[in-house]
Amino acid sequence: MKLSRITEILTFAAMALIVTSIWMVFRYAPVAVDDAGQAILYQKIMYYHIPLAWVAFLAFFVVFIGGILYLKKQDSKYEILAYSSAQVGVIFTSLVLITGSMWGHLAWAPDFGWWNWSDIRLNTTLILWLLYLAYLMLGASIKEEEKRGRFLAVFGIISFIDVPLVALSIKLWASRTIHPAIIKSSGFDLDPAMKITLLFCILTFTVLYVVFLLTRYQLGKLAEDIELFKEKL
Repeated sequence: MKLSRITEILTFAAMALIVTSIWMVFRYAPVAVDDAGQAILYQKIMYYHIPLAWVAFLAFFVVFIGGILYLKKQDSKYEILAYSSAQVGVIFTSLVLITGSMWGHLAWAPDFGWWNWSDIRLNTTLILWLLYLAYLMLGASIKEEEKRGRFLAVFGIISFIDVPLVALSIKLWASRTIHPAIIKSSGFDLDPAMKITLLFCILTFTVLYVVFLLTRYQLGKLAEDIELFKEKL
């Protein structure tokens, strides 16, 4: 099956998943309440914030793997794959920072405000965003193909070190973050309906990421083919 056909099928699947996930977030999952019995409506942000973070990690893992494969095989398709995933990952990380800032402001203000420079998870996520933004800028500025491929591969591999730091920051520096540990060793610390909804949203955003990745990868391959065609003229 052609890649374009797979992308088309996944696009329709993503649309169906998005509609279903919206219904689950606002109709199926119960509204969280505080100790006083007051509804915590901003908790709904969780169903988008956590899946966005998961997809950002996944995107940069693909950059990491793509870099290793490029250095091993010197095939431009791995550079295009890694660069495409970084582009999608930066978008999702931007949304992670936005939703995280909103959630933090509503949940922990005035201690949090709109940004808390002492929060280790927030700051390591910002560093992650800056690293891969720099990755994209370097890719756009280096014109020599072979040099660009090697440089981006190494840069992408090294930058991935920040991903586990973000993921484990709550455990490594528990006293320096106010982020709650929703996912524990025993599983999700959530109501069963909330857990099902969160997992469904993670699936939804994962499929959406794959659609964006395949679309951007095909555009990258097309651009490469056009450049090769121009060189032959």
